[in-house]
Amino acid sequence: MRHYDTRGILAFVDECCELDVRSLISARDLYTAWLAWRGLPPSFRSSPQHFGRLMNAAFPDLWISNMRMIDGRYRHYVGIRLKA
Repeated sequence: MRHYDTRGILAFVDECCELDVRSLISARDLYTAWLAWRGLPPSFRSSPQHFGRLMNAAFPDLWISNMRMIDGRYRHYVGIRLKA
């Protein structure tokens, strides 16, 4: 198994998110919030897939739900939300 440095993800979740089993957030919205939090220029941004691997390494108990709708497939993280 590959090791990922999860310190940045842990800091992001601590500052910007709440863990709550009743919560649901789209993977896109969580990734966008993480990019904004990091504040790096576009050339330094990692992919949504890399973000997902970091989230899985840091929070293996979070579920990912794949919802299919008429207009496409949407991924959601279950058990986390952005702070208000």
